[in-house]
Amino acid sequence: MRTWDNCQFPEFTMHTSGHNPRETTGARLRQRICHKLLYFVENHNIQQCTGCGRCITHCPVGIDIVRIANVMEEAAGQ
Repeated sequence: MRTWDNCQFPEFTMHTSGHNPRETTGARLRQRICHKLLYFVENHNIQQCTGCGRCITHCPVGIDIVRIANVMEEAAGQ
């Protein structure tokens, strides 16, 4: 039996105490994006995103996270 799980499901971040530090979908998405595009780069000096584009293809509202990340990087460099 397979059980699909990922960091976007509320049960994934649930602690055994019953506390969920990322209760909302937005909080879980923010953590995922920041981990891939910010925290990992700060800690290891390498991008964790592979650039496959699946997140763009499957985004239900058409967000191009690569374009947004590039805009943010340009703005940070100014």
